[in-house]
Amino acid sequence: MFTVRTYFEPMAVIGQEPHIPGRLAEAIRGWSPETAEYKGRPHWENLLLPYLDQKHQEQEASGILDKYPEAEYPL
Repeated sequence: MFTVRTYFEPMAVIGQEPHIPGRLAEAIRGWSPETAEYKGRPHWENLLLPYLDQKHQEQEASGILDKYPEAEYPL
């Protein structure tokens, strides 16, 4: 059996998770032009990507990324 569950979390919550802002921004920037268009990136990238970059920089500066090493994926 295969199921998919979608969870909604505010960006303010996601931005606090160690490593997640940097990884999410990297993934979004890696989308092909077709995927970016399909997901509507031109409508929100100028708000979301700077926010994710800022949160990643804050995490680096605070040392939290060293305290919680990034897991290897896939697990």
